[in-house]
Amino acid sequence: MAFERRLCYVLIGILTTGYIVVIVLSMVRCIPFEALWTPIPGAKCLNTTQLFLAIQSHTLAMDFIILLAPLCILRHLTIPWAQRVLLIVVVGFGGV
Repeated sequence: MAFERRLCYVLIGILTTGYIVVIVLSMVRCIPFEALWTPIPGAKCLNTTQLFLAIQSHTLAMDFIILLAPLCILRHLTIPWAQRVLLIVVVGFGGV
């Protein structure tokens, strides 16, 4: 299933890139760097609230996409309907 494989690679790439950006932004949030832990007059820092909301929005969106991704794989399975329904129920419990 080439489409599903590409979907997994794209999701892995987006997750990895997103969290690398989060780590870098968290480290360079203030200029100069010492202003992260010591108040320095004239230091420029990103708004912590907006940064937090952006990070949480990315995390929530990716969690939702990862929750729905198995549905693409389930539609191509060649198993009996009873097993397919059981598998959907199991994936649904994972979402809860």
